[in-house]
Amino acid sequence: MTHRSGCAAGRRGRWARTRTGRSTTTWASTTSAGCGACWWTARDRMPELLARRRGAGVLRGGQAVRGGVGSGTLGALPNEYLHYYYFNREAVASIRQAATTRGEFLREQQARFYETARTADGGALAAWERTRLERETTYLAASREASGGWERDSCDLDGGGYDRIALAIMRAIARDERTTLILNVGNRTAVPGLDADAVVEVPCLVDAGGARPMATGAVAPDQLGLMLSLKAVERSTIEAAEAVGAVGASDTSVGGAARSAALRALALHPLVDSVNVAGRILDAAGYRR
Repeated sequence: MTHRSGCAAGRRGRWARTRTGRSTTTWASTTSAGCGACWWTARDRMPELLARRRGAGVLRGGQAVRGGVGSGTLGALPNEYLHYYYFNREAVASIRQAATTRGEFLREQQARFYETARTADGGALAAWERTRLERETTYLAASREASGGWERDSCDLDGGGYDRIALAIMRAIARDERTTLILNVGNRTAVPGLDADAVVEVPCLVDAGGARPMATGAVAPDQLGLMLSLKAVERSTIEAAEAVGAVGASDTSVGGAARSAALRALALHPLVDSVNVAGRILDAAGYRR
């Protein structure tokens, strides 16, 4: 489990990791003005942390929010994305009832921004801030409603987006100022049970040498199983895209290898409950055999 203190993504701050099990280590690191301190103890802090967080199931940006998976049930502090897997039925129902998908909403919103940015009151930056705020406000809105209804904390809305993380990475590398950020990197040995080439989103030490993943420790078998299933989905999706590119397809017709990989990717996904449903999704999207 990892936890970031502070609201803004990419902010230099304090990290803590705890996990359950016989061989349990508590790890923490603080960074300030390029210096750091680390310490290790043999005390399991997870029960204490879960007791303090009782009733607050999901963490985002270091803040507890309502309506998530119970921390005590999982024995861990889950993030908001697990809503889709532990509230599978409710998630699918809310998606099917929505007027548009999230992807369609973002595509239309971004197009509106490009159309109005040149003439918007206050200039392009002000227009973008309004666009970003709308994007943050509506983030996971259907899921929040399906799981009891709650509003995002103001620090999540005001903290900025991936632009802040990108700038923090560039600053750390260019100035060789070591900091800790949550990034997508090759696993190496950070998460036991996943192969070295798997892309994982974990705390990383970043400086002039680049980003290096920090060890997270072993995860529970059920959690590792979910991670491996989703990795299989991702890799089948990549396989399908590469197969389409290899044959130079210029329309929605796909070859046997590409469709087979795409069908496998959809069928393996926890939100799709059968191979037949996966096939209908491909057909509805216009991807012909």
